[in-house]
Amino acid sequence: MNAKLRTKDEILEILDPLVKEWFFSKFREFSEPQLYGVMPIWERKNILISAPTGGTKTLTAFLSILNYLIVLARKNELEEKIYAVYVSPLKALNNDIAKNLKEPLAEIYELAKKKGIELQEIKVSVRTGDTTTQERQKMLKKVPHILITTPETIAIVLNSVKFAEKMNALEFLIIDEIHALASNKRGVHLSLSVERFAGRYYKRNEKQHVFFSAFIGRNCCGTGRDDNNNPFKASRNACDSGWSN
Repeated sequence: MNAKLRTKDEILEILDPLVKEWFFSKFREFSEPQLYGVMPIWERKNILISAPTGGTKTLTAFLSILNYLIVLARKNELEEKIYAVYVSPLKALNNDIAKNLKEPLAEIYELAKKKGIELQEIKVSVRTGDTTTQERQKMLKKVPHILITTPETIAIVLNSVKFAEKMNALEFLIIDEIHALASNKRGVHLSLSVERFAGRYYKRNEKQHVFFSAFIGRNCCGTGRDDNNNPFKASRNACDSGWSN
């Protein structure tokens, strides 16, 4: 079904005060993708978000996830596990993540420091084909709470027994830039990885859901799994704005 447009007050109600203050120090209002997407992601519903480049899709996904992790960090309840995996085919992956994840996170921690609020460290790591063996070993010892990777690397990660174990309680899977993957081999391989996630981790963690974030043209559609782990397919019309199961 189509995602429901939520009110500003609904989103404000779930935001941690630190996240709320940071957000409005950077932006005047929530964007349309955020009004459609933040709450379903917070509520653990599958969602496909469609918006033009620069339409705040990536920040929409990370806003809910960062808020969730900040709440846990306040309570000192962050565990040594991977909570979220973000997959993108973009060559400029590091730049995109710096803008939408690392910089916001650093600014929120600076705000907390000024207010004398202690937070556990939320760790973010990027793993691609260029990641060295030494860096991969570090990730096993200091497990990232958010893993940033590519379609090719996530397939390798799933075959790494030690690292895959860190995702046994995965709660968020974000696939970005679906339009760049939908009609090629990279997309086929990624869809197999997504199915492996569903087959392996849904059984262990009923709260895990899959979220897609992409600019989708009128002739494209999205696929994933609903709350009962059944396959779904977003219709052409659903892909034109926002869709959730």
